[in-house]
Amino acid sequence: MGETGPDYAIDAADTLWNGKLFCVDVMDRTVNASGVVPTVRSQPARLGVEQTSAIADPDAAAATLRMVPTITLELTPTDGSTIVQHRDEFFVPYGCTFDMTFTVMDAAGDPCLGRITLSRHTYKNGSHKVGTSKDLALTNGLHTLQGDYPASDPSSSYWPLTPSGDDGPRVFEVEARLSLDSPTVTKVLPINEYFIINYGVVLPERAAHLLTCDTEGLLPGGPTYALTKHMPLPSIAPAMVGAQFDGWFTDADLANPFEPPFASGPGQTTVYSAWSQNEYAVSYELDGGTNSTDNPATLMNDSTTVTLRDPSKEGYAFEGWFADSSFSQPVTAIPRGATGDISLYAKWRLIEYPLFYFAGIGKNPAGNPTSHTVLDGELPIAPPTFEGAKAGTNAWYADSLFTQKAPGSIPAGSIGDEAFYGYADFAQQEPEPGSSDPAQPKLLAKTGDQGPLHFLAVAAVTAGAALAASLGFRGKGGDR
Repeated sequence: MGETGPDYAIDAADTLWNGKLFCVDVMDRTVNASGVVPTVRSQPARLGVEQTSAIADPDAAAATLRMVPTITLELTPTDGSTIVQHRDEFFVPYGCTFDMTFTVMDAAGDPCLGRITLSRHTYKNGSHKVGTSKDLALTNGLHTLQGDYPASDPSSSYWPLTPSGDDGPRVFEVEARLSLDSPTVTKVLPINEYFIINYGVVLPERAAHLLTCDTEGLLPGGPTYALTKHMPLPSIAPAMVGAQFDGWFTDADLANPFEPPFASGPGQTTVYSAWSQNEYAVSYELDGGTNSTDNPATLMNDSTTVTLRDPSKEGYAFEGWFADSSFSQPVTAIPRGATGDISLYAKWRLIEYPLFYFAGIGKNPAGNPTSHTVLDGELPIAPPTFEGAKAGTNAWYADSLFTQKAPGSIPAGSIGDEAFYGYADFAQQEPEPGSSDPAQPKLLAKTGDQGPLHFLAVAAVTAGAALAASLGFRGKGGDR
């Protein structure tokens, strides 16, 4: 059913269940190394069931639900005696004087308004006797009953004798019936709670010693055991998936091991668990790539959720992590609490880098490659052709200002886009010999001289290149 919250809803219950004790078993989702599903049982809680008619509308039914309150009892000795409590049972020395404090809180921790009707019962050989009831008004959810104990009631009207008339050591069942006042009555169920007082029946040396096992939140609520001097220490080693239990200690700093024999007696002891986290390897199948330094190489069972980072590979685009080599199970993160070694596979796509040619008024040879990848060998680049250009001056340049000639090939294993700009020198026209017409042009600079026509030609080629760029390019081998 998955993870549950702090509240667990019961859809329907029999009224015969009212006032009965129930426990909840909490199971892990995964078996441990021994093949056992770890289970923790809750402390018993008393169920309150109120009879009601069926309601067709689930939302309306939910609106009628009321919380089950908690009634606790505290016995405070007033004569220096020691009273030992084990859950709802109290071990009281015979003749001890004490005060009784009842506390009533709702599920939200708020005090309840109302009163408790207190009754005390004795049982023997199937017979039952009950004392006179008392009503205790609650003030801020509390009521302390002072000077009310068996020795203070010589007539035994409130603390009854046994059914056979014995006024010596005996066991009392203390019943606390809760009645509620407004506004508590609209949100809290009226319930009965029961407590046991062993009044001198159990010898002090047989009184329970409470042993609480603190797992530091790694397991739901550490269990509490009631032990006596004559009871062996139970097997209390917890089980948690993905961790090694290293023993119990008597201090939170885990400096003093808790070892048998355990000299129990009245009182309470808390022991603390020590754990070794199991370490799991995370392997990355990169196919020649380089992993991100943020991706972990190991995880432990309590590691937080890991969001996987992208690796890199020259000449390739990363397309994701996968849990299998056939790339059918994508993985973006490793969830918290994952156990076992993990293998991840990087998927790559080969990048095809385009080659751009801007020949202006010239032409790009049909055989020049239009793209390249990191896997290609050396790719020769033929120079552009220009009609009327001086022989040997046509070439590709790496920039549109023609300041740096481009190599004559794409080196093997290269990456990235490339752009080539075509340029050539042209023969300059000279005036006819003997012409004195001022309208005839004078002698211009020769090809290669820094004359005005040379710069005009550069401007023309540049303008042509810009035009070619705006028109785009054709398919493989065509002019661009």
